Amino acid sequence: MASAKPAYSDLRNSAIELLTARLGATNFSQGSVLGAIVDMYATQMSSLYDLLSAAEDARNIETASGNDLDTMVRAYGIVRSSATAAGAYSSA
Repeated sequence: MASAKPAYSDLRNSAIELLTARLGATNFSQGSVLGAIVDMYATQMSSLYDLLSAAEDARNIETASGNDLDTMVRAYGIVRSSATAAGAYSSA
């Protein structure tokens, strides 16, 4: 089951709430130091959620593809055949 990715604004707001509660900080406007830190945090967390989703997709039999799928099914003794060159086709 894929993890629900929070919206960027939710990540940013949770960071603001935490910093406000712990530090009493109040200035998170664009251009402020804390605003920049909060934006960086939200951006990085969003990227981590994307990586988590990709890792989950690679480990799910319904969504895995390519080498990820080969690795997964190999555990069940299944090996995908190698590709072969296409031959000429004639309908005559």
